[in-house]
Order: sequence, then C-alpha cells, then structure tokens
Amino acid sequence: MILGVDVGGTFTDAVLVTPHRVFSAKTLSTDPQSEGVLTAAKAVLGRAGVAPAGVTRFVHGMTVATNALLERRGARTVFVTTEGFRDLLTIGRQERLHLYTLFPERTPPLVAREDCVTVAERVGPAGVEKPLSAEEVERVVRLVAACEPEAVAVCLLWSFRHPEHEQRLAAALQTALPEVPVVSSAELAPLFREFERMSTAVLDAYVTPRTGRYLERLAEGCRSADLPVPEIMTSSGGTSPYQQARRHGARLLLSGPAGGVRAGAALARSLGYERALTFDMGGTSTDCAAVDLRGWQQAGVPLPTSTEREVAGFPCRLPMVDIHTVSAGGGSMATVDSGGALKVGPQSAGAEPGPACYGRGGVVATMTDANLVLGRIRPDQPFAGTVKLVPEAAWEALGRLAPEAGLGVEEAAEGMLRVGVFNMAAALRKVTLERGLDPRGYVLLAFGGAGGLHACELADEIGAPEVLLPLRAGAFSAEGLAAAPSRFDRTASLLWDLETLTDEEWHVRWAALEEAVAADLAAAGRHGEPVSEEGVEQGDKMRLDCVEADDNEGVDYRWEVEARYSGQAYELGMVVERMRGIGPLAEQFHRLHEERFGYAEAAGSIEVIAARVVAEIRAPQAEEERVRARLHRAGGGLLYSDQGWHQIPYYEVVSEDEGGTAGAEAALSGPLVVSAEQYSAYVPRGWQVSSLPGALRLRRLGAAEGPGGLL
Repeated sequence: MILGVDVGGTFTDAVLVTPHRVFSAKTLSTDPQSEGVLTAAKAVLGRAGVAPAGVTRFVHGMTVATNALLERRGARTVFVTTEGFRDLLTIGRQERLHLYTLFPERTPPLVAREDCVTVAERVGPAGVEKPLSAEEVERVVRLVAACEPEAVAVCLLWSFRHPEHEQRLAAALQTALPEVPVVSSAELAPLFREFERMSTAVLDAYVTPRTGRYLERLAEGCRSADLPVPEIMTSSGGTSPYQQARRHGARLLLSGPAGGVRAGAALARSLGYERALTFDMGGTSTDCAAVDLRGWQQAGVPLPTSTEREVAGFPCRLPMVDIHTVSAGGGSMATVDSGGALKVGPQSAGAEPGPACYGRGGVVATMTDANLVLGRIRPDQPFAGTVKLVPEAAWEALGRLAPEAGLGVEEAAEGMLRVGVFNMAAALRKVTLERGLDPRGYVLLAFGGAGGLHACELADEIGAPEVLLPLRAGAFSAEGLAAAPSRFDRTASLLWDLETLTDEEWHVRWAALEEAVAADLAAAGRHGEPVSEEGVEQGDKMRLDCVEADDNEGVDYRWEVEARYSGQAYELGMVVERMRGIGPLAEQFHRLHEERFGYAEAAGSIEVIAARVVAEIRAPQAEEERVRARLHRAGGGLLYSDQGWHQIPYYEVVSEDEGGTAGAEAALSGPLVVSAEQYSAYVPRGWQVSSLPGALRLRRLGAAEGPGGLL
C-alpha cells in the first residue's frame, strides 16, 4: 500500500498503489500545503477503502522550497567564506545573458553584504597555505552569532579537496548555534568552481528552515492521521528519508516535477518507445524533459540529470532531473500589453480564486477559460473531477479581454492558446534542439490536468509524430512518486586524464565512493528501518516493503561521471558501466559529444572531473496489468475552429470491462473532445486517437505505423 501525493500550484494529486490496483484522486491545493496533502490522502484512501494505518509507504512531492526561492521568503542567511572573497556572491560569473541590454539587471544575491563574514585562512590545491587558528574560529563564531542568523552557509576555497578547515568551522558554528542550520559546501556539493559551490550552499541554507518547518507540520499531521511519516521526493528523481530531507532543502527544489518524468519513462518503455518528451501541464506551470531509454533494463533506469542547473537565477550544483519549466498552465492569466499584443502568464490564478470558470471569484481570463469558450472542454463535467464549471463566467472574462486586444471573443481565446502553445513549445525546444536532440524522433508524453488539451498542437509545433496520454494523466506525477526508488549518492571532484589514468586508480576511487554510499545505506537501515533508534521519533521510520536478502538484492548501483575535452569549460554527464575499466569511456564520450554538439575530437585528450556513485532501492510495484481503455460516445457539443462553430462528438474514457462504442483498437478521427475524470483532451482535425495498454495514443494522420516509428 504505497501512497504518493504531489502538490501543484492549483491541484494536489494523490495516488494509492495497492497490490493489484491503482487509485487516484485530485483536490484543490491549500495554504498551508500540508492541509491539502492530508485532504488528498484521505480522498484517495476513501476511494480505495483503505484505512490510513494500512499504508506501508508514503512519498511526497512538494513546491515549498521552490516557492520560498521564487518569492524570496527564505531564512536570513549569514555566509562565511575565505578572506578576500566576500563579494563573490555578488560578482558571480562574467556572463551577459542579454548581449545588447545597456543596463542589465542582475539577480540580487540572497545574502546581504553585511551578512557575509570572512575567515583568515587559506587552502590551496596542494593543502593548507594559511592555518585556521582556534582564535580565528572563536572570532568568526562571535561575528556570526551577533548577526542573529536563521541559517548559516560555510564555503571556503578548495574545501572540496581539503575540507578540514571548513569542517572545523561548521562544527564550531553548529555547537554555538544548535538551533540554526549550518550548511557546509564540502558536505553538500564537493565539486570545484567556487562560485557555484557557494551559491549551492547559500541556496540550501536559505530554504532549509522553511522546508524544515513545513515537513515538521506535515509529519505531525501524518502521525495524527495514523499515516507513516513521508519520504520526500528529491530533485534527482529518488526519495530521501524524512530526517535527511529536513536538513537539506535545496535537494527539494524540483521535488514534484521529478515524479512525472519517472512515471513517463516507465510508461514509454513499457509501450516500446525508446525516446520520450515528458510534458506536464498543470494549473500554474509546465515542466518538460527529454528521456532516452535506449539500452536500459527494467530496473535502475537513470533519469536525465544535471549538476549545472540554475533555479530562479541561482546556480545549484546538486544532481537534478534535467527539467525545463515555464510559467504556462491552465490558470495562466491573459493580459494585453501597451502595444495591444496578447500576453499569457507568468501570473497564475492558482487555486484561489482560480480561473473565472471555476466560479470562485476569478475575473481574469485564463487558458482554461479560453479552452472552455472554444468548446475544447465539456461544460457539463466537473473539471479535473473536482470543480463544477461556470461557462458564463469564462465568456464574461474573455468579453472583458477581447476589446482591449481589438478582437472578438473567440479570436481572443484562440490567440491566448496560440501564445500559450508558443511558450510551451519553446520549453520543449530547450530540452531538445538546444541540446542537439531532434524532437521528431521523440514521442510526446502529455499529462497533468491540462496536458491533453494542447498536446496535439504542441506536437505539430515541434514536429513530434505521436502523443501518448496516460489513462491517469491528471495524477501522473503522483503515480511516479509512488514508484520512485529511495536514492543515496556520493560525489567526488577529480581531475583525471584518461591518457595517464590506470585501471587500478579508477577502481580504487570508485571503491571508496561505494563504501561511503554503503555506509549511508546502513545508517538508513538500507531498506528504510533505521539501525539505531537514537534521535528517531516514534513513527518516523520509513516502512518499505523491500526484499531482505544479500547486500545487493533490491538495490541498483550506478556509476556516473562528468567529463570534457581538455581545455573545455563545460562537462558532459555520462552513465558508465559499473565494474568495467576505463577502456570504453573515451569512445562513449566521443559518441555523446558528437550527438550533443555535432562534432568529436577523436584525438582529443579527455578529462574526468567528477565521479558519482548512485544507489537506488527499488520500490515495490503493483501487479496491476496495464489495461486498455475504451472511448465511449457521450453526446456532443459545439467547437469553434476555422473561423466558425461546428458540431463535434464527445467521448469518455472508460475501463475495458465497462464496454464502449469504440473498440480498443479502433482509431477515431478529430475534431473531438475526450474527457476523463481528472483531465480533458482535445483531438484536432488531422489527428486520430486510439488505445494502448495504459494510455491513449494520438497520432497525426499519415504518421508511420509502429510505436511512433521511433524505434
């Protein structure tokens, strides 16, 4: 009995995986989020007829860390660094994002200059150059304490290679300020490049107090509701124990979206696709990722991750699923700029008041209102299975917007959707064309409550030949949470030249990293049960149903490296075959570099600058067989397209054993509207919809047969 709950800006989704069936529910998000999480959990448990005490594992994806950063409502943070480098957070890198902007605006640092404390010490690549005295440690502790911080970030030069000074200082600060989180960059992100490491440590310190308070409230609510304390989905696509997640909020910046990528990879692989673009469109934002499944077995499939991400303009050198997010969702509000052009987003109506058609007080036109006005959403069915729609309110909202743009109501609605599709297509190009990937070779896997409404038009925009729409698309990210493995990883910063590196050196370093990961697994009980009761409150034990056998059963180990040609300023991440020597690495790197950048230097010298061991404990999976859905004719309505109104059919998604007018293999041609309990889909003219196990397949007329022609 595994419970997954994903919080979005508008809806909170819950999935319960039982041994033979999966249940889902969707409720409106709340503030505070913890109340909505428990409400969604109760809703799905009620559907399944399962008591809270029957839940064996609870996985949660949240947006608290991201919101704290975007809204700049994190903790007052004091930053401690080596003498002479106080202003590095402000200086950053000498990059100009907008080349011809005369007065560029930089993102202001999260720490005020007066809250930056410097330390008289120095460590170089060869070791200590200026010792850190006991008197200096005492002086720094006094200065930091006088600032009355809510969090402290410590980052000294070269601490990723020689962490002793940083460890001493962090320990002294933690002793003097026992209630204040103290973040050490050498412990959090032991990678070279001091600015990025500093930024990561500051990010973590800035958001951790807020995420920690949220998780404490949620844990208390879970205990009161007789639910297990949740594991938390991290940005890397695996879960973290509750106690560990409380200590490092920066690991949770992409907590929710990572679940959708994991679920999308599993569905695409089960249907025989080798490449998929995940497209998660909710009420507030859209998240996109490109997943390559070639050559990977059922267990241990690595998601596309990167350690060179920026979140809200701040570098973060932690492993994160390579997701690109845009502020475009069903609740994105439309405005008209000073030149009379339509704009959609980034502001969102959220859950309160929500789009105008929700009838909860919203008056600004949103993308959901535009879809309803054009007839792409059935007006007689609750949207997302939760909200009864008020079409008149949507027409009134568009009626106020249209004159400002000099358009009719229907034209304004179409214009809004074109702008929204353009913004989302740009996000898909970010994860494909800008990384050397051809979107025409990918299936577009659309989910979220609004994903199916725009998937076909997006596929037309980027050239993808097919769309997959999961049968539980509305709560698909929560489904990915429930299936997510527990993840433990350790990273080492290196500078290996493959021409001089020996197999012995290679295996010695990997053995040390695996030993460190094994210690982390043992500390967590490997399958979730803590080895020691010390410091663990009653009920905080994760209850995982994994197999207890030899040390490797149920655990997938993976080796990852970041490599580059000598002299390059950027790296490529690769998964390398575990326990193999360095022989195949050069060929693998040349091939990846050519695929990504269009060329390779066969005679070029290759450097490995980071190594990472990842251990993932596989989650128990339901024995549910993916069933086909049938499309049952459910009347019809009016659709506005091609400058006129047309009568189109409505279809409902029903399970295979409920029957229906369309057989499982039958393909229906658009235009038509498909509705399910928690999502809607629009199939335009020139597209067909049919059924696959676990998903609807939408294919452009004339596309090649087979799984998208993509194998």
